[in-house]
Amino acid sequence: MDKLSQRILFLAVAGVSMSSFLFPQATLAATSTPSGSILDTLQIFGANMGLPDTDPRLIVARLVRTAMGFVGIVVVLMILSSGWSFMVSGGDEEKVKKAKRTFYNAIIGLIIMLSAYSIVAFVLRALSAAGS
Repeated sequence: MDKLSQRILFLAVAGVSMSSFLFPQATLAATSTPSGSILDTLQIFGANMGLPDTDPRLIVARLVRTAMGFVGIVVVLMILSSGWSFMVSGGDEEKVKKAKRTFYNAIIGLIIMLSAYSIVAFVLRALSAAGS
């Protein structure tokens, strides 16, 4: 093993062994099992760890919305960048082609992003309807 692999392995082993000191609730939760189902045990464990009692579908929906926001910002920046490149190209055909290609790629990315968002929204809506 090379030196980098040894360091990574050491840090991984040290991190796992130190987790029992950093998160004592997680290590001690298995020792005191309350009477009831495993779902009750998991809910108690989550409450002790400070985890929210939020539906996982809502968490996924929030993550998708956040990711779509970042991708939207990137698309707007790409469109602005291509417009700027087009305006300052000075009639150079190569720069104009590059600016147009960047603009078209940004529009294609926007179409893909909106399609992905609509598919995810449809799937989440179908899952929430099936769960009700």
